Amino acid sequence: MKTISVAGCSSTYLRDINWEQAISRRPKLLDEEEDLPKYLLLPEVQRVLAEALNDHLNLFLDTLWHTGAKVGEALALTPSSFHLSGDSDVLLRSAGKLGKSDNVSVERFVPLTDADYLQKVRRYIVTNKVRPQEPLFRYSVRYYRKLLDQLILGLGTAIAVPVTLQTFRHSFAVNLVLHGLDIQRVQKLLGIAHIKNTVVYAKVLSGDLHSQMKDVRFHL
Repeated sequence: MKTISVAGCSSTYLRDINWEQAISRRPKLLDEEEDLPKYLLLPEVQRVLAEALNDHLNLFLDTLWHTGAKVGEALALTPSSFHLSGDSDVLLRSAGKLGKSDNVSVERFVPLTDADYLQKVRRYIVTNKVRPQEPLFRYSVRYYRKLLDQLILGLGTAIAVPVTLQTFRHSFAVNLVLHGLDIQRVQKLLGIAHIKNTVVYAKVLSGDLHSQMKDVRFHL
């Protein structure tokens, strides 16, 4: 696995990401930070997607990975949820609460910047003849869970953490943090109401203090 240079980040945490090191640090980090959800890192997600030969599962997982959607939000997507030209994005909708009994529709736009993913969505819509207001993903959550379980079982020790559909949302959040997005932006993209439920993802940086200190200057 190669080190990938990250550009265009506004955070001071702007550096190369050593994915091998990040993967090797993860067991200790997950053991020390009990509230940090299990997550995959970019090379591992790419490995899973490369082995996901079922087109329906592949796009479903890739959508969770690119948007940070909850499973229910992804299942509710239609072609009209996507803006696939220019500054592309996707509109995610979920049920929220104003009070104990008042349900509201909570909406958020998530930018889509990966050209390969955008082309995959376009191709899937055309190939499967999905109409604008029809569900993009026509199968039940049980269907996708079953296929994912089979896929992860087949990968064996190549993936070292337990993987569920929700893992891809957590992996999206961790990927944002590692690429320098501040925690408030991560909160907004995930659609999380309270910042305290988002800061847990920042703990992924706690085991990498040495690398973070490299760019701290103590003289001119």
